[in-house]
Amino acid sequence: MVLADDQEAIVDALTRLLAEQPDIEVLGAGRNAEEALKLCIEHEPDVAVLDVRMPQGGGPVAAMEIRSRGLRTRVVALSAFDDNATRDHMMASGAVSYVLKDRPVSELLEAIRQAAGSSQGESVAS
Repeated sequence: MVLADDQEAIVDALTRLLAEQPDIEVLGAGRNAEEALKLCIEHEPDVAVLDVRMPQGGGPVAAMEIRSRGLRTRVVALSAFDDNATRDHMMASGAVSYVLKDRPVSELLEAIRQAAGSSQGESVAS
């Protein structure tokens, strides 16, 4: 999977946490929509976890580009914003799920696994 968020502390914490999961492999991490797209083109991961509001258009721009290029990557939106307009925009851009940053990390892990179409024990990133 690929991860992108403009907050370095979040990227670092999530990278460490995800590295502890036997069924999730982090292939790369970016800080903006452009870096997220480049990583997805390079690795074509099963899942990309994208911050909704990061530089260069954020998650919506990256998700639309991933979809328009025909990549098989499924997008999990990660956001601090719990309003319908933000959620609807991200989902319309191609996200398959929307997880709030203040929710338990188990919700993010579940969303990643569901997006990958895997169950415990199967590899999320190929």
